Amino acid sequence: MAPFLWLCLLVPAQVSGTRPQELQVSGIGGWGGRVVRGEPAPVQIDLDNPGTEDRPVQLRVTWASTGPAQYSAQPAWDQLSGRSGAIHESALILPARSRKRISLALPAPEGDRHSLWVFALNSKGRTLGVAEFPVRTVEPGKRLVAVVGRGSLSGLDKAGCEFSRVLPDELPEESSAYHSLHALLWLDGRSGELRSPAQVDALTEWIHGGGHFLVSRSSAADFGGSPVAALLPVKLGTGREFLLLDGLRSVVPPPDGRVVVLESTPLRGRVLLEQEEVPLVVEERRAGGRVTFIAFDVSR
Repeated sequence: MAPFLWLCLLVPAQVSGTRPQELQVSGIGGWGGRVVRGEPAPVQIDLDNPGTEDRPVQLRVTWASTGPAQYSAQPAWDQLSGRSGAIHESALILPARSRKRISLALPAPEGDRHSLWVFALNSKGRTLGVAEFPVRTVEPGKRLVAVVGRGSLSGLDKAGCEFSRVLPDELPEESSAYHSLHALLWLDGRSGELRSPAQVDALTEWIHGGGHFLVSRSSAADFGGSPVAALLPVKLGTGREFLLLDGLRSVVPPPDGRVVVLESTPLRGRVLLEQEEVPLVVEERRAGGRVTFIAFDVSR
């Protein structure tokens, strides 16, 4: 069913080191580890304080050469090799035995062979924890599509686009982090895994500014009634099985075999395709962007 998607579109960090760290730093850079040259990239950082005392932390984040080019797996900030681009700096207090998630947007460098480096320092500049977030640059000429969910992406392969899987809790809280995306496609992601209303606010702002948000589902489970579902131009119903999706024949060959379609009631926008009065595709223009509901799973 993946060919139909094209009409609608028209790695966790691993800290390797040789010495114990007082704070544990982990997370991910980019969209599932992928970035677009020169474009803002989302950064999700988890800081863990396993100790019994609160820790003042100076956080510094920047791009630099990958681990093999550094003198150590845990380089010091002032000896970090190949720095490039912007530096994010902020201060915080990390309570004892606590974890804090920090969401940022940082422009990716124009070149390749860079990683995101995250340093947690004390007030004197001593390293409390450091991590490298490896990333991969999207090939020139290709567009990046982030896919929310855990399902296989093998059915979405297509020249011209590069797909990267993300989980709901990895979605950014800054709308600028979306600027590198061609589209965001929500498949089987669980809306209950979102961390904060700021994530939905950022997604909404990006859509209004020209982003394309697509939802492709054959079930409303773990999605219906959520703030993300409220962005759709339809009211979700229940699944219905069709022997063949003839409603797609005018645009792409229908998939073989039985297909489950998520019935819905259009609230806004236009029904682009339907079968037996069941909407298959509903799209709404939202300010400068688009929201598209596809009533079946395009990845299968």
